[in-house]
Amino acid sequence: MKDKTVKTGLSLQELAAKITAQSEAKNDYVADTRQLQVVGDQLIVEDQGTFDLTNHAQGQIATYTGIPRRYYDRMREEAPALLTRNVEEWFQKEPKRRMVRTMDTSARAFLSEKYRPLDNEELAEAVLPVLHEKDVDVISSEITETRMHIKVVDRKLRGKVDWGEGHQIGRATDDEIIWGAVISNSEVGAGSLQVSTMTLSAWCSNLMIVGKEFRKYHVGRVVDVTGEYYRDETRIADDRATFLKLRDTVDHALTEVAMQETLDKYSLAAGRKIENDPVKAVERVSKILKVSDEEQGSILRHLVEGGSLNQWSLANAVTRTAEDSKTYDRATELESLGMNVVDLTASQWKVVAA
Repeated sequence: MKDKTVKTGLSLQELAAKITAQSEAKNDYVADTRQLQVVGDQLIVEDQGTFDLTNHAQGQIATYTGIPRRYYDRMREEAPALLTRNVEEWFQKEPKRRMVRTMDTSARAFLSEKYRPLDNEELAEAVLPVLHEKDVDVISSEITETRMHIKVVDRKLRGKVDWGEGHQIGRATDDEIIWGAVISNSEVGAGSLQVSTMTLSAWCSNLMIVGKEFRKYHVGRVVDVTGEYYRDETRIADDRATFLKLRDTVDHALTEVAMQETLDKYSLAAGRKIENDPVKAVERVSKILKVSDEEQGSILRHLVEGGSLNQWSLANAVTRTAEDSKTYDRATELESLGMNVVDLTASQWKVVAA
């Protein structure tokens, strides 16, 4: 694992440029569903235009209309006229106002009218000055179809995992972690605005997302206008307060306050051995984490390659599997699942490994 690196995505400059470009291309509309029509892979918004539906927005429409996603996708491919009639039936029969979030010619989200936009440009405006002031390294960032992620580490905040006695492999004597944070957001209803603490392994460059320090759901009050959506002064003031709290949370997260507690957890996990067949241990933990068969195979391979069999090594095998992931979003999920392994209690670990 020593020569592997994290999924880096965009540089900070590329991220800032992408945020700016997307900000200029975004519009929101609030409309009655009777003013909306799905035709194939497009959404027609009355008096506003026709937009190409993203896969994420298609899923939101399927959920809203109660059409199972597999059947929805089958109609998209094999019977688009039938899909149009199905969606229109529910749009007309049970009319509600919905927020349609667009970017250029794409309809990227189909949301409740109570959805509260907390957008990436405002997040960046609040957070980037703090990151610059603390002189942290942005080691990975990306904007996907559904989320933005900014992963940073402060190389001044370091500590070693204590493996105890009897470990002969190199990592056991040189297992240093670097403290950091992850700031993430979804503009399209795929998750909350949040800040999580994070560690970077100096030994093998694995990222492990530790725990959430701040979370703000995109829920607000009903929008009072139709057509193109504009935020009022009250909403703007509320958003400003949210981003100030976010800024302060990032500032606090990048301190030594919680690092030692996390190191203690890592050290405890390093002392819990896999006493049984490692294949069985990986099978059992994979069921707990609900990973795919392909990911389970990667976890086993990385565990064996790591050269040691304990709870901490298994957690790192999970986070190393993140680097094999085809998508940035799934990689980030696997980085969080590694901590789920660390957090297994002694009794839970006994079921996995004894």
